[in-house]
Amino acid sequence: MTIETQTALDGTSVAIRLSGDLDLYAAPRLRTTVVEILVEGAERIDIDMAGISYLDSSGVGAIVSLIMAARRRGAAISFKGIAGHARIVLERTHLMPLIGEAVA
Repeated sequence: MTIETQTALDGTSVAIRLSGDLDLYAAPRLRTTVVEILVEGAERIDIDMAGISYLDSSGVGAIVSLIMAARRRGAAISFKGIAGHARIVLERTHLMPLIGEAVA
């Protein structure tokens, strides 16, 4: 999986674009990346999942842990571009209401 980050000029907002498989191998790297961003003081994280081609239970767990980590730090986190296999998995696990989705 590829993780691209872009920080806003004020340093409080970070956009993350994901591509590839969010699975057992990639989930820990995503968690680490987002936690580091939160520790550095980001107040908002926007995650674009349009490039995700596959999502397994480890990826689902990572998404839930990101939401919880952001909430613990008082940061906002949003997701957009959830499509294909990833959308099906998140709908079948009834997590779409928890995740929400930003309108592009």
